[in-house]
Amino acid sequence: MNRFKLTSIFIIAGSFQLIWADSYNWPCEPFDEQHWINGTFCENREGTSGSIDHFHDGVDMHLSAGGQVYSVINGTVTSIGWPSDYGINSWVRVGRYAYVHVNPASGLSVGNQVTAFETVLGTTNSWNHIHFKDGYPGSEINALRDGGGLDPFEDPYEPEVMNIRFFKDGTTNQFTDNRVFGLVDIVSRSADLTDMGPYGGNNGIYKIGFDIVDQNDSIVAGPRFPYLFDEIPATDSYVHNVFHQGSNTSVYHYIVSNHLTHNGSVNVTDWEQGFYNARVFCWDTRDNIDTLTVEFEVTEQDNEAPAAPTLLSVLSEGEGFSIRWLPNTEEDLAGYRLYFSYDMETWTSNHDESVLTDTTSEFIAPSFSQDLVIYFKLTAVDNAPFPNESEQSDIYGLRLGDSNLPLVIVDAFDGTDGVWTESSHPFVALLGQRLDRIGFPFETVNDDLFELDTTYFLHEGKIIYTLDDADPLPSSLTQQLRDFFNGTWLIGSRLLEGFSSDSLGQLYLEELSLSAGPSTATPDEMTGFWGQTFQIDTSWYVLDSINTAEIDPFIGSTILEDSEGHSFGVQAYQFLYTTPPPEMLFGPEPDDELMVEITQWLLEDLQVSEEPSLPNHFSIDAYPNPFNSSTTIRFNLPTNGKIRVTAHDILGREVDELVNSKVESGEYKFNWNGDEAASGVYLLKGEFNPLGSGETFQLTRKLLLLK
Repeated sequence: MNRFKLTSIFIIAGSFQLIWADSYNWPCEPFDEQHWINGTFCENREGTSGSIDHFHDGVDMHLSAGGQVYSVINGTVTSIGWPSDYGINSWVRVGRYAYVHVNPASGLSVGNQVTAFETVLGTTNSWNHIHFKDGYPGSEINALRDGGGLDPFEDPYEPEVMNIRFFKDGTTNQFTDNRVFGLVDIVSRSADLTDMGPYGGNNGIYKIGFDIVDQNDSIVAGPRFPYLFDEIPATDSYVHNVFHQGSNTSVYHYIVSNHLTHNGSVNVTDWEQGFYNARVFCWDTRDNIDTLTVEFEVTEQDNEAPAAPTLLSVLSEGEGFSIRWLPNTEEDLAGYRLYFSYDMETWTSNHDESVLTDTTSEFIAPSFSQDLVIYFKLTAVDNAPFPNESEQSDIYGLRLGDSNLPLVIVDAFDGTDGVWTESSHPFVALLGQRLDRIGFPFETVNDDLFELDTTYFLHEGKIIYTLDDADPLPSSLTQQLRDFFNGTWLIGSRLLEGFSSDSLGQLYLEELSLSAGPSTATPDEMTGFWGQTFQIDTSWYVLDSINTAEIDPFIGSTILEDSEGHSFGVQAYQFLYTTPPPEMLFGPEPDDELMVEITQWLLEDLQVSEEPSLPNHFSIDAYPNPFNSSTTIRFNLPTNGKIRVTAHDILGREVDELVNSKVESGEYKFNWNGDEAASGVYLLKGEFNPLGSGETFQLTRKLLLLK
């Protein structure tokens, strides 16, 4: 039995050093047989600073709790760490050797003489292993070294290079698809198969390095072998040069392009663009070796992000919702990242470019909670070596709820060169917040949708939001507004200019008896909406000038004006127009009661006690719409007169006369049965002649029959 052999000694700076050939049997029975290795020298260990804290300064050998631990030399006990002081890390030291996770033997004291492989130093605690250290604190050496240390020790098994990855130097930012540029960190997860014990297959390696070859197998970098773990490094701070983020007590990611004592990298800036092979080699103490080769591409640096995506709609669909967007056109587009929030402050993304790839332009959630508001924004990501993420889209929202209270916010604001210069805006979502506060469901669409999807039909309860854009709306959207006046709230400081800029918009304003007055400076205060006063909030932006509005007093009335009598808001039928947007008009603390009145006005004629909240008027509408077979048509007459109601096909041909008679003022309802009509779009037309006026008022509503 070769329990201990001291081959020779030599003197360095006046102190005795054991040379590397010193060997000794194992500190547990049987002494002359190899035991399972649970941990090797200089593995990463967690600690107070996190998952990468210090180097493992010894070798862990398996020994169940209560197993007897012996000294490997004849000597003197030089220190003891009792469990009462050090807990699970209690120890006994004899000369240069320490035995940790050991409960010291009863009666053992510092200064006691011990005999190798006879004196029991203590027993293992619940950690079930001996942490064996060869060397004084700060000077430990590898107890599994070849030609010395623990004996016998045989290791016929190869270590393993598990992967090779590439990161931007000094960061956790991984290059996509192994396409690199600039300063590159080469990171490899490697492990040593020490023995066939339960922990022997996941130990740290002894030596690791790399080189890089071109397509002709010529070496262009390396070979470099930065880590050879014979001795404990001079400081634990070097552990961050060795192990990459993601390493822990049992997983080791080595930064093979670094140096032990300082940062390093591979600089490919001046390399010829193209493909290369990185080869990583690792060894154990018995010269078993493994290597792995991974191809990578040197490419040019790409810092140009894709354009911000354009959201088209967030709409209810079945029990859930759908999100559509306009596809980006960049050739290097990888996909999209969808972010959601319930309060527009905390944002989360569960779907990135791995799911929303470059070919996707829609996301469907099959189910979602009723009466819960949710907001969305979208970004685009390219496939650059270090992926670039675009600016965010506009923020859209959705709240599912009572289908009898449909509200659609139409985002028609695209300006970035006026009062709002950001690439995206949250304004329709802010309006959605106000609707959510009063419990109203809503959806969001972009006015671009009407040019891309001619089948999209706006139901009652639509809010057109433009801020300071003066561009015309899409013709299909304007036509829908013409076909169905009721339930519309137009918002925009220059919206009337937009309508006036094309013939269809002008016709729409004429049909409303609405026109754009002269622009004027934005007042500090406005009054209206049943006598309320509004202090104009300019914390978001300042509008230099805004449109005034004029409406035929026989058709509607002013509901918002300044002290000089400029009109900034009008109403007619179930229709509202306000020049200032809600964030300026209502301020940071919205008037919920006022929002309730506005939304109800959009959806139905309001009657409160004996006085109407808004002036009575001629109106006609239908519900449900779209409908299957039958719908209820309702018209309201402010005075006595003659009413004629007819149904027409999409070409304008009359297909049915529903009412033609003289009636008294009031509200009337009747059903129209479309059993004999084909599925499609129909126009409901109402003509009203107030008694004795000599005038004719006309309204047209679009109906959609679905069978």
